Amino acid sequence: MNAVLFDVALTAYLLAAVAAAASLAGRREGLMPFVDLVAGAGWVCHTVSLAMRWVETGRPPILSLAEAVSIMIWSLVAW
Repeated sequence: MNAVLFDVALTAYLLAAVAAAASLAGRREGLMPFVDLVAGAGWVCHTVSLAMRWVETGRPPILSLAEAVSIMIWSLVAW
């Protein structure tokens, strides 16, 4: 389940990035609420995924390079 939520978060982040790029390229500000919604939903899925990973492994998910990068992306999206 952890991997599924992570994949959903990644897909949401990519969709939000494409929509943001389309908004900038086409100068359509109407897409920005969609970008916020999709990025927020991705962040929630990412948060649950990280929490599940912590519970599964019994340690904070920051010890490997992939986990550290995941935490960095999570914090940047939250910012």
